[in-house]
Amino acid sequence: MNREALWILGIDPGLTGAALAAPPVGVEVAGERRPVPTVLWTWRPRRQLLQDVFEVCVVQSVPGESVLHERREVLPTLNAIGVLIRKGMSARSGAPSWRLRVEGPHVTPKNPRSGLSIAMTIGRLVGPMEIHTGRPTLDQPAEWRAAVLHLPPRTPRDRAKRVSLREMPLRLPPLVPFLDAVMRLHGVERKKLDHVTDAAGLMEYGFRGGKQGVQDEEEG
Repeated sequence: MNREALWILGIDPGLTGAALAAPPVGVEVAGERRPVPTVLWTWRPRRQLLQDVFEVCVVQSVPGESVLHERREVLPTLNAIGVLIRKGMSARSGAPSWRLRVEGPHVTPKNPRSGLSIAMTIGRLVGPMEIHTGRPTLDQPAEWRAAVLHLPPRTPRDRAKRVSLREMPLRLPPLVPFLDAVMRLHGVERKKLDHVTDAAGLMEYGFRGGKQGVQDEEEG
């Protein structure tokens, strides 16, 4: 199958995270071919009836309609969120598979526990999707931020998040109404949605061909 003809899904994993999908045909923006955000899933942990659950928002554009479709639901686990995304992508793309770009864990001697925790989160979330994606490509934050946001490799995380929040809506103008919808559904401010703009950055990085990351390095 021609990988260039596949939908692409960018994921910023975490207990609070986002996944953003785009079809293979982009639009011209500032002289570049860029993806068009089409379906967005966001999630965050919450307590409901003394249980730990996830509040999930789904926002998507529908062909021929000018208003985004929005819904909110509660799911028990990250695995259940992965199943929801898999079903949504299968229904929307009409394709048996798509490309998956996930922000990979950064494990160092200084933060082994944090890195391993993120790796476990990725497994729970992405596992249900692998039947359609094959092994996902894991992109290190410094790699996609350098390529898409033109940030130096050692940019502090907090600054990188601020740049993502500022620049990704400018790079992908159709992203703005998705951000507005999530602000309403989750009841949060724009400054709390860096996971959405980071998912958009990963999506664009993969759309542009990006480095093939961990998947290809392990296979080759």
